[in-house]
Amino acid sequence: MINSMSTNTFSQMLGTRPARLPRAMDDSNAKIAGVCEGIGFRFQIDPLLLRVVFVGLSFTGIGPLLYLSLWWLMPRYPLETSPGQSLLQYPDAAKERASGLRAGGWIGLIVLGIGWAMFMLMMAAFALTAVVATGVLWWLLYLRHPEQPAGLELQARHEAAIPPHRKRWPWVTAVCVLLVGAGVATAVAQSSLFRSHYEYVDQASALESEYTSDFGSMNLDLQDLQPLKKSQTVVVQSRYGNAGVILPNKTNYTLECLDGDTPQCQSSTHEGKGALLKIKVGSGTFGHSWVE
Repeated sequence: MINSMSTNTFSQMLGTRPARLPRAMDDSNAKIAGVCEGIGFRFQIDPLLLRVVFVGLSFTGIGPLLYLSLWWLMPRYPLETSPGQSLLQYPDAAKERASGLRAGGWIGLIVLGIGWAMFMLMMAAFALTAVVATGVLWWLLYLRHPEQPAGLELQARHEAAIPPHRKRWPWVTAVCVLLVGAGVATAVAQSSLFRSHYEYVDQASALESEYTSDFGSMNLDLQDLQPLKKSQTVVVQSRYGNAGVILPNKTNYTLECLDGDTPQCQSSTHEGKGALLKIKVGSGTFGHSWVE
């Protein structure tokens, strides 16, 4: 029963979702693609407030991605099919077939796929929170205004003509590019993805079997490591960066350079105290291994 109600509510939300109100419409004040204007008209919200929210989110990096996602999911008035929806069902109306929806759908899918994948790698928790918050906000707005305004009803859409695409001023494109660039740069700067990773270990009980990083350098400091009571192997590597080890002074160890011997890393053996420690160091693409 609950599942049936949930499915029915989601279907109604999807069927009454906002439509993008393009700039070419006489009564539209859209600035870019009509996303904020369409959401504001559908749920009776000031579009200016929505634009402020998107600009603020742009400085976290996710604003442009959310905007593009909504563009992909919202149909352009008076069409009934969105670019994303056109990939699942071919538009029936001739005017929808002529609008190039499927081309936009594929382009949007590729761009969004790459964008969300990168954002999940850099800030997974924040990205999931933003998606969930967007869904919850949409649901709350739907509960407040379950019925569409008169201008969005199917009959009104069927009778309306498709407004032509109006040429955008160069400054609009420049501002959009700057916002996207600023958002991506901010996300990268706030992420730990490209930062150096440093681990200091002086007790055998705290020594892990593997120290890895996807991006950035991986550095393991073992210079004060106490002798081991039993043999152990430790692997230090970075998939896309440098990997290095400061070798222990007291411990019995062997060093293996996984990338082959280089001036910065040469396989060796050290006679020390305690059980044998096997150290393996390897760097990934765009990096090198080093020891000291």
